[in-house]
Amino acid sequence: GPATWSVGGRGLDPAIASGIDSRLRQTMSGHALVVRGEAGLSRALADLEGLRSELGGSCQDGSGARAVACARRLSGRLLCAEAIVRAALLRRESRGSHYRRDAPFENPSLARRIVVSLRGDGVLDARLDEAAPAPARGAVS
Repeated sequence: GPATWSVGGRGLDPAIASGIDSRLRQTMSGHALVVRGEAGLSRALADLEGLRSELGGSCQDGSGARAVACARRLSGRLLCAEAIVRAALLRRESRGSHYRRDAPFENPSLARRIVVSLRGDGVLDARLDEAAPAPARGAVS
């Protein structure tokens, strides 16, 4: 729902944040680096959803400014990680330096930018931009 990515004015104990952040790094390192595949990315997405739920359940009302900032920073990192994983799941090919174990070759029909957006209901969407091809290799956009 809409509150899933917003911690609002609720704060988070730094020790709890550290544990969630450590598991976030493990998830992304294990499943979403340069060499990836559908199974690992799907696992990463499930792990991220669990971490987001843990974050939401761990935040407390009436926390100080540092605890609120801590919760917001961690929420932003989890949101960014989910955007990366959703885009990587959508790109069912190997492209540039990113290698998909389950799709080892480039697919010219997927030479499109991926647009990731946060909907009003709090859900992240990833889609291929059908109108704009991806920049040519070496091009700066």
